[in-house]
Amino acid sequence: MDSPIGNAIEVAEAIECRHDNGPDDIMDLVYSLGAQVLHQNCKTLSTQEARHQMIDIISSGAALRKFRDMIIAQGVSEPIADSLCKPGADMFKILPKAQNVTVIICKKEGQTWLKIHHDAPLQRELIADIDSIISVIPPDEVVINESRISDFVS
Repeated sequence: MDSPIGNAIEVAEAIECRHDNGPDDIMDLVYSLGAQVLHQNCKTLSTQEARHQMIDIISSGAALRKFRDMIIAQGVSEPIADSLCKPGADMFKILPKAQNVTVIICKKEGQTWLKIHHDAPLQRELIADIDSIISVIPPDEVVINESRISDFVS
């Protein structure tokens, strides 16, 4: 996979669901699972009542407002949170793309094991920590070390 898609698609779909515009199968899953959680935590609600409450919470915009508050609490600026939560927003123009990709290879030559997408180059200390367990190839140089990961795998 040369161009992993990241989690922007999942974020976009989560926001669309909070606008009550998600695909029918996803919305049914959201209502069903949410109803189960509500039913288990509010024993006075039947599963059907809990499902109706989930539908009301999403259609009223309360779920979207709570999502906005949550992403702001996690460090997203208010203007970006507001832009993401606007109806019809082009989230792929708003959500950032990683500026750097670091490839972590597996011991079998020629196969990429993991790619890390990140906004800034990895600090040497982080690379050293990771490299003590697995081989890391920073984008600007090639590092060949024996991996110790086999010590942990039987």
